[in-house]
Amino acid sequence: MEKARRKQKKYQKNYQIKNKEKLKIKRKIYRIENKDKRRQWELSRKYNITLEQYSAMYISQSGVCLICGENKKSATDKYATRFEILHVDHCHKTNKVRGLLCSKCNKVLGVFEDNVAYLINAIKYLRG
Repeated sequence: MEKARRKQKKYQKNYQIKNKEKLKIKRKIYRIENKDKRRQWELSRKYNITLEQYSAMYISQSGVCLICGENKKSATDKYATRFEILHVDHCHKTNKVRGLLCSKCNKVLGVFEDNVAYLINAIKYLRG
């Protein structure tokens, strides 16, 4: 049994090496065709919410970022890129979802580590 398992693993590894480009294309096609499945899995794994809960949040926010007010697409939009959608913002300590933000605003909060003092200092700096 163990010998057969090792033989199968060796075969799979050789197949992957020989067909690297073919498998890369196959994975890319799968990702494109199953964007909604991947997004649902990601939302569930990272934030413990469903696609329906995301959609409800998107609708309640009228499709705009809670910080800058920019109008963005929903993550359920099959053709939207990650820069065009609203992202789930959450507290890294409690893992509680706070709302949906555009890519820029979400990154800013991440860079400032959700630290209010950093944000206040940044505002003071910008005001001169």
